[in-house]
Amino acid sequence: MNIRVIINSLLAGTLFINTSCSEEVLPPRDALTCQLSGIPANTHPKSDEFQAIIDKYGVEGIAGQSLMIENAEGLWLGTAGKADIGTDTDMQACHKMLIASCTKTFTASLIFLLVEEGRLSLSDKLSNYLSAEVLGEIANAEEAEIQHCLSHTSGIPDYYTPQFELDRISTFDNDFSQEDILTYTHGKKAETTLGRTYSYSNSNYVLLGLLMEELLQQPLAQIFEERLFTPLGLNDTRFISAVPADMVSGYFPYNGQALYEAERLYGDEVGTADGGIISTAYDMGRFMTGLAEGEIVKQESLQKMTAWFDIPTEGGEEDGGKLIANGFGLELYETKEGVAYGHTGAADGFYSIMLYFPEQQTTFVYQINGGTNFSAWLDAVDELREMIF
Repeated sequence: MNIRVIINSLLAGTLFINTSCSEEVLPPRDALTCQLSGIPANTHPKSDEFQAIIDKYGVEGIAGQSLMIENAEGLWLGTAGKADIGTDTDMQACHKMLIASCTKTFTASLIFLLVEEGRLSLSDKLSNYLSAEVLGEIANAEEAEIQHCLSHTSGIPDYYTPQFELDRISTFDNDFSQEDILTYTHGKKAETTLGRTYSYSNSNYVLLGLLMEELLQQPLAQIFEERLFTPLGLNDTRFISAVPADMVSGYFPYNGQALYEAERLYGDEVGTADGGIISTAYDMGRFMTGLAEGEIVKQESLQKMTAWFDIPTEGGEEDGGKLIANGFGLELYETKEGVAYGHTGAADGFYSIMLYFPEQQTTFVYQINGGTNFSAWLDAVDELREMIF
């Protein structure tokens, strides 16, 4: 989901749980543990300065933070705050968070790998692979091509509707299937004419996930693991269909003061190729660097992923910078430090920025698990990037 929309909704107090809907209580969780083995030591000469910045902003209302910065000067991995407040577990670089829409870049990379293998063409229609039962009630879906979904030019309505929000909040675990989620598009008009202009829709990537499962006859978790995570050595990255015991807790604010565990909300945001990955800042950074340096897809594929086209002016400001163009699984941002590409991600209690600055050959990843003061996080982003460059 758009990261600014989530933050504004939280600050406006519109996403709070209505506890009268259910008597279910979240069970207490065990202390979160993870293995730091295999995660390298810091080599960046500004490591102390970076750490001082996140420590400063951590006491201003951010629950927990995890970062990865890498450029020609070296590598820095930093954490602050808590991975789980109830068990007083400090955040560590091996702790995994839900990365939400940053998943879309992983999904797009898989699609391009399948194109390189000759299994797909970007001009293939979804209907070549998915049945009318899946697509028939979704506007534009039967005529949409894979490239339209990758680039958000399909006009397919977003499933992330007010009714979807109400339904997922009112029940702790709706056990949504991918097909269940897509029913929230039924009866909705197309956002745009097919192929004409950009209109961000999470539904595009749910459909791409279903397409991959149908094509390969494997579940998404296996596809991601075998084709991306294992080959790249992303040992702390997984595609999930339920909230695992070793995932960091996410938090949302109440009255700007107290923090509440948000699992009732984010528990229904997993299991789909638009947002179902958990990862660490280190693994996300390795992925972005690998993508930029040709370790994941061929140069021809990366050129297509970064074939930028203009977006409507209402695209506006994002927390990666000013969103100025879209590609095929990647977004282009204009920042004070120069242009960068990557993605942002937001789910209740989790917020991520995953960027690569091509001119400076710099990777910047920043994850938090919620808090009471989101402006502190945005200030930290600005100060860190000023320090980097």
